[in-house]
Amino acid sequence: MTISDEGHIVYEGIKYQTLDIKVADTLPLADYPKEKYLEDYDSTLADYLNEDGTLKPHKRFISEGSRETEDAEASFVIVTTRLSNTGNETKDVYLSPFLRYLDANDDGSYTLSREKSWPAEESWASLTTEGFPFWQSVPGNEGKQILFTTIDPGDTVECTSVYVVDNDLLDTAYMQYFNVGAAMPDTPELYVKVTE
Repeated sequence: MTISDEGHIVYEGIKYQTLDIKVADTLPLADYPKEKYLEDYDSTLADYLNEDGTLKPHKRFISEGSRETEDAEASFVIVTTRLSNTGNETKDVYLSPFLRYLDANDDGSYTLSREKSWPAEESWASLTTEGFPFWQSVPGNEGKQILFTTIDPGDTVECTSVYVVDNDLLDTAYMQYFNVGAAMPDTPELYVKVTE
């Protein structure tokens, strides 16, 4: 795996490049239509929207093992990625990065944060589970996992993905551009910070 000065990551012949990351208060249906939601819009996100399109507070547990809850405010994180196959083989690749929470250590390394959101409501959890996006502009492969697409040598795909992040966790939110089975907390070059 390498990182270039142009701000992209190349891994196993696939170039992952972040084109844009923005934090938004609203997610207009005109720009983000229902049919591209990975989970059913009406049974997940719709219940959490105010009339002006902003997110209502949601309940979360105060820690992983706790049953005590608190209210949390959240925002949308919208990420646009360009994936290019620079190799000689057709590849199945993740379309969207994974949302991870990292803490910086004194030595400059990073570890997975223990201070992430623990959703107390099943419908909110379906929007945030496993770091997957809940909206994706490019459909996944037919008959395969919805987060994947196939890219032929020399081809490029651009995909916009949308996540929800609790506002008090935005500073520790990162996008991980490929997943080899688990987050790798001691290799910060795999990640792009959501906010600067």
